[in-house]
Amino acid sequence: MEGGFLPQNLAFIAKKMEGYSRNRFRLETTSADTASAGRIITVNLPENSLLDMKSFCWWFDATTGDTTTTANGKSFSNSVGVVCNAVGKLPNDTSSLIRNVEVYINGVQVQQGSSHYNTVSHILKLGRGNSANDGTKEAVVNFSKMSNVSAASVVNSNTATDNISTCVDKWYGFLNESSTRFLPTDLLGAIQVRITLADNSVLSPCELGTGSTGLQITSTSSNTAPVGLFYTIKNMYFTIDTISLDPMYSMAIRDMLQREQFIPLNFKEYYCFTLDGQTGTSYTNRFSLSSSSIDKLYAIQRLSSFQTEGQIATDLGSSTVGDRFIPNFFTFKLFDSVSTGSNGTFRYNWSINNVKHPQYQARAHEAIRDLAFVNGKIGDETVGYIPSTPDVFKSAMAVVPLTLCHPEQPVSVMSGYNSKGINTQLTYEVTGIANNTSNYQSLVCAEVTSQLRIASGKNLAVSH
Repeated sequence: MEGGFLPQNLAFIAKKMEGYSRNRFRLETTSADTASAGRIITVNLPENSLLDMKSFCWWFDATTGDTTTTANGKSFSNSVGVVCNAVGKLPNDTSSLIRNVEVYINGVQVQQGSSHYNTVSHILKLGRGNSANDGTKEAVVNFSKMSNVSAASVVNSNTATDNISTCVDKWYGFLNESSTRFLPTDLLGAIQVRITLADNSVLSPCELGTGSTGLQITSTSSNTAPVGLFYTIKNMYFTIDTISLDPMYSMAIRDMLQREQFIPLNFKEYYCFTLDGQTGTSYTNRFSLSSSSIDKLYAIQRLSSFQTEGQIATDLGSSTVGDRFIPNFFTFKLFDSVSTGSNGTFRYNWSINNVKHPQYQARAHEAIRDLAFVNGKIGDETVGYIPSTPDVFKSAMAVVPLTLCHPEQPVSVMSGYNSKGINTQLTYEVTGIANNTSNYQSLVCAEVTSQLRIASGKNLAVSH
């Protein structure tokens, strides 16, 4: 059909992949299979294999408890002088229990890790995720909803605490966000993953009551935060799929190593910059970063009490589409003077080497829209994101993003801002903070693309 076009759905095409096979393996940790807050869990991935990194899962049972010996949980007093009992509840999403993820290959630290891994995972989920997935697969597999029990008969902590079987099957950074889904460990070498568990402050207290009160995840009357709430992970193990291909694949990779100085592998990394103890109506979060490709920036604000154990969760109301209860640790507030869809006094802009982005002070509704824009969710056919109303965004899911890379490009393409070789100063400036009487933290997360360079003899180098 010279000069014409044949649509693919009209073509008769049949192909076969020779020599393909797949299997799944169970991996044990190098230490005990029971852990609590602050513990480091280490697992070694199979060597001399072709690993499907999208299949990498961490399986475990999670339970909550308290340090008291009474049947009704940890005692604390509320503002009206009533002694209540409380138990801990797990946060939504199993990634919330991870404080840091480090990846080593042949002793070389490829992913440096961040002490805010769980915060970064929540920031990314709010924009990349959607309510349909969050209410089905995520809820069933990854415990994306905080469980609530309203039965009046529930007064005993043994039945009110969480006791779940779940897994982590999505990872941010090198493990799931690289330019290739399959990693040949015969070429790379031994891969070790180190996971540091989050503090007990990610838990939310649940007030145990009787009569019509039942179990409440939040209580506006709570005055003294209960301490001694904890979680335990047990029966843990990891799984990963390996595949076998035609020997031609291995020959092609080795031929490339002979012809090229190295094989490049791009992957995502995340860096966090915090400004703590803020009390005023304005601030400027200044930071610097040297990277070949700064792709996106995300800013959040949250109360400084997020690090304090026993803080009550945010209740978004029964009419909320999606998550109703948000742990205080992951409650990202905008602090606008208006809590509804109207713009209030909140203003912001970014600056890179004194060049403002945007060129004016943006308002709250621009941040609401940009959370969709930065994740390529503009148009009728997109699936949307997690925040369901402007009120929900402002009160618990406020993420202020900035795009610096070309949209809709895969990880294999570096198109972000190149700050290497120059003294780059970046700022996030906010004015018009309102409706807040407590100290708060400003956190900026920078999403960058780094490169792992694989040379012969399992020699590795990381270019950030």
